[in-house]
Amino acid sequence: MLNTFMIMKLEEGKQRLENIEEQDEDEDSKKQELRKNLGEFIKDPRALDEAVRKILSQDISATQNQQIKALEDIKKELKQKINNIEKIEKYFASQSSNPIKSTAKLQS
Repeated sequence: MLNTFMIMKLEEGKQRLENIEEQDEDEDSKKQELRKNLGEFIKDPRALDEAVRKILSQDISATQNQQIKALEDIKKELKQKINNIEKIEKYFASQSSNPIKSTAKLQS
């Protein structure tokens, strides 16, 4: 039971990481679009790079903070659920005359 739960949570985490990777691709397309739009007004390549970097740095830091918070939330949720499962296992193990069999039933 614990293994099944952990596998489900790992899959959920994997999907969230894939979403983060997709956001990285979106940032690259944003960068290209900004360079194209600003390139009409800023002819100096160094100034153009600086302008794009400044604009995107605000977006990137906000995105990174959101990603960090989401990962911390997942971590807290996993710890809480694992603790709950361990409490349930201990409860059923103590209720049984044979704790090993009781725990084995929970795991299957």
